[in-house]
Amino acid sequence: MSTQENIRKEIRKSIEIDASREKIWDAITSDESFRDWCSAFCDGSYFVGDWSEGSKMRFLGPSPEDGQEGGMISEVVEHKPGHVLRLKAVGEISNGEEKYSGGSFPEWLGSPEEYSLIGDAAPYELQIYAETPENMHEFFNSAWDQSVNRIKEISEQS
Repeated sequence: MSTQENIRKEIRKSIEIDASREKIWDAITSDESFRDWCSAFCDGSYFVGDWSEGSKMRFLGPSPEDGQEGGMISEVVEHKPGHVLRLKAVGEISNGEEKYSGGSFPEWLGSPEEYSLIGDAAPYELQIYAETPENMHEFFNSAWDQSVNRIKEISEQS
């Protein structure tokens, strides 16, 4: 694999949300709402795991090519509910098998994904930061646009 193929690009998104920290955080991390806002990346996406620091989260969904379940394994690096959630890609799941090297994963290894809530009172600013392989940047950038808007809608529902 050439160095050019291993280049990652940053994605930064920010949106103002007029809801409590708790509602916003619940929209990001609860099973039901995660499945909703994450569908922009892959319809049928879900997670297995808990959000505690040091734990491994498995982000899964059907492959668009063959329908087989696959996804990414990330480590929860930091989690201060209502304030910050930092993840780091550590592996992938392909055909039900966890892989920590080889396959398409080297492009993602160590990629961060961060969620931060900024402000002292509502409305809060939700900031998203992620890095993606350059060849997938356009897709993920567009999907994040949809996802942050959906997080806002879910959070602001009464």
